[in-house]
Amino acid sequence: MSKVQYIEENGKRAYAILPIEDFDRLVQAAEDLDDMDGIDEIRASIRTGQETLPASLVKALINTDSRLREWRKYRVMSQAQLGEAAELTQSAVTQIETGKRKPNIDTARKLADALQCDIDDLF
Repeated sequence: MSKVQYIEENGKRAYAILPIEDFDRLVQAAEDLDDMDGIDEIRASIRTGQETLPASLVKALINTDSRLREWRKYRVMSQAQLGEAAELTQSAVTQIETGKRKPNIDTARKLADALQCDIDDLF
């Protein structure tokens, strides 16, 4: 690290002045540590059996007009399979996916259970 200058207040170091390159390196190092904390949290979640989602699914969920459809595709289910698992017809699943029909809370819960996610993840 380059030479650091100090500013004192009441006879004690209160501030440090350093070249911008050194400051930028410190900021990057702090961000890297934050990233490492995030990795540790993810690893802990995986060890406890909590599901993590791939970035591709997260992006799809953000950019879609039907999160239900994206979850169904992620779980590799056809509309008929999802309908059967949620005790609905394929037609009902299609209508919900396309927004032509709004599910009631019981139907939303069945869909979420069938897709192993939360209702909030779907709608």
